[in-house]
Amino acid sequence: MIAKHSMSTTQKRKPAAVCEPEAVRAEDSMLRVLRDIRRAADGDGDGDGAISIEEIRDALGDRLYGPLFLLGAVLQLFPTGMIMGVTDVVTVLALLIGLQMCMGRIHPWLPRRLLRLSLSHQTLEKMLTKVEPWARKADHLFKKRATFLVVGPAAVVIGAASVIVSVLMFFLGFLPAAANLPALALLFFAVGLTVRDGVANLIGLGTVSYTHLRAHETRYVIAYAVFGLKSG
Repeated sequence: MIAKHSMSTTQKRKPAAVCEPEAVRAEDSMLRVLRDIRRAADGDGDGDGAISIEEIRDALGDRLYGPLFLLGAVLQLFPTGMIMGVTDVVTVLALLIGLQMCMGRIHPWLPRRLLRLSLSHQTLEKMLTKVEPWARKADHLFKKRATFLVVGPAAVVIGAASVIVSVLMFFLGFLPAAANLPALALLFFAVGLTVRDGVANLIGLGTVSYTHLRAHETRYVIAYAVFGLKSG
């Protein structure tokens, strides 16, 4: 369950390493990200049985954009997406990430309120266990290629697409499970940015386009669900 997490004021945040956006490291893999998140949870010394988004951020250092997309996608696509407020959190997360990618920021800024949100260790472990086989498959299917679709102007395009995803999730969130489709785009962006695979980013952009078309076709249903307006 998502809850507020109070961080000790005596703890100092580890400075993020200087990141070269176009540098491709051997540890750029989905499994490595999951291992680092699990290690951060195992090493959490607060004793409250929960790990905050801030602790996950510190554990991942400069490999943050992809894992943040992954976090949002998993929260929405897994049963946690049925918890009231989760879709709103993912929507805000996608918006913040997208805007900062458009601005060319290397290290994303997140509001303190969002950083203090946390997951219980039990919930996190269940999520990681379910994601791990898919992450292993992703590491086999996706690889470093077409990196011009990952960095530079392509990163700005992905950021803009993430902003569109946040808008779509806001409106589709009023319909049961409808927000899962834009969340799927976040999943492809997560893979593309983490393993530096431009093809995965292309698939994500295609998913955003398809979601936009489907949302346009069902605009009257959405309008009725959100504002109580009837067509005609």
